[in-house]
Amino acid sequence: MKRPILYAAGALVIGGGLYGVYHLTMNTGPDPDRIREEVNKAIPELEEQGITFADWELQDDNILVFTDLETRFDAPEPPMLLTVEEARMTVTMEGALRNRMNDFQASGLELSDADSGTVGLKAASASAPWIGLEDIEGKGMRPNYDQVVLHDLSGGEDAPAGEMTLESMTFSEPRDGLPRLTVLKEGKFAEDGESLTFESLEVAVRPELIEGYSQPDYAPSESGVPELLGSFETITAANVTLDTDDIDNETIDDLAIETALDDEDYANFLKITASGEEGLGESLEEGTDEYKIAQIVVGPEPGTSEMSLSVSLDRTQGTMKVGPTRFAISDSFDIGLTGNLEGIAMDDLSGDPEQQLENLMLRDLSLDVADQGIIDRYLDFAAEEEGMPRKELETMMVTGMTRTFQGSIGLEPEQVEALTSFIRTPGQSGTLTITLNEPAPLVQVALAAAMFPRKLVENADIQIAID
Repeated sequence: MKRPILYAAGALVIGGGLYGVYHLTMNTGPDPDRIREEVNKAIPELEEQGITFADWELQDDNILVFTDLETRFDAPEPPMLLTVEEARMTVTMEGALRNRMNDFQASGLELSDADSGTVGLKAASASAPWIGLEDIEGKGMRPNYDQVVLHDLSGGEDAPAGEMTLESMTFSEPRDGLPRLTVLKEGKFAEDGESLTFESLEVAVRPELIEGYSQPDYAPSESGVPELLGSFETITAANVTLDTDDIDNETIDDLAIETALDDEDYANFLKITASGEEGLGESLEEGTDEYKIAQIVVGPEPGTSEMSLSVSLDRTQGTMKVGPTRFAISDSFDIGLTGNLEGIAMDDLSGDPEQQLENLMLRDLSLDVADQGIIDRYLDFAAEEEGMPRKELETMMVTGMTRTFQGSIGLEPEQVEALTSFIRTPGQSGTLTITLNEPAPLVQVALAAAMFPRKLVENADIQIAID
């Protein structure tokens, strides 16, 4: 989506570039003859800048109207062509430069591949309160404006991004002619039966990365985060609905993405917050190389699920903290997980995932569990299925758990007592903390827990606390 936004801003170049058709004295009234003279004088200069038009006229002594305009952009590749059926603006010639082309209006805009002719973006019209030019040292003239709005946008039939419709796209806060802030309203992107729709989408570009039309590298950086992401300071969206083969019309009410740069100008901090219909988005603490997703609500009450995932990387130490990670279903359970791992190859996060997993060493793990009704319901269900009184079932389960946890796995009697209290007294909350005597490969720890739990117990400090 970055390329259409970048080149849709090219409409500003036409509006701003047309300022060069006249060099008029400030604080004088409109002079039709002088305007006509300056237009004719400026045509060769505009053509050198890649701006051409079929015809022009002066209406009501101070309204310039141009038809069939074209402007070509050769960088970055491939070359793009912007065409406009008609553009008009009011010449006031009074006050500061910014007031000389008021009420800019354009219609029938198309952005296409200059070589193939494939149309990527179309807009019914564009408007701006004013457009002027500013001379930026070493960069020449660049368009200057407060705000430019493209109306009724759509993608071309063979556009690379697939089907696209937008009620409007607004550019504001320009830096060297390019918009720092872009706001999309009532949009839809669709391809092969999958779609993304939204009420609004706002992108704030990092100012230092757009000065002089500079562009970040698209390749992944050493931290594994694409530098392209670092070019955006914030991205916010409202009422986003995703419909794919795997996701059936799920809606996020509010979505926010924030990034931060390090000294090497690539993103080393990414924070994503999202909330569903229950409004459960939460603000998460900043940190170095953090990738976080906060509480996405899925499904209506009852049985609403809440999920949060947090992963923090320390590139200096080569360590990773997982958590607090949370999964909960209302009136059932709430489970939280936190773990600390070592062996992160910070210079090759984009390498082989299987090899990365093999290198991970687990230091400690903490599991928080809160029974919010699931054990009560399970015991009632199991007792009915087995055809026995619930109390008898509870006694049988506690006896079996004691035999397994104490006899086979090797937990201490007080630890077994804590675990079985979830059956004896449903509604409990507790924390299980496992600290390994020496960091061990995560894969081996997982296998040991499943197949040889006694070995894991013998090589770790295990704490179980009931709230």
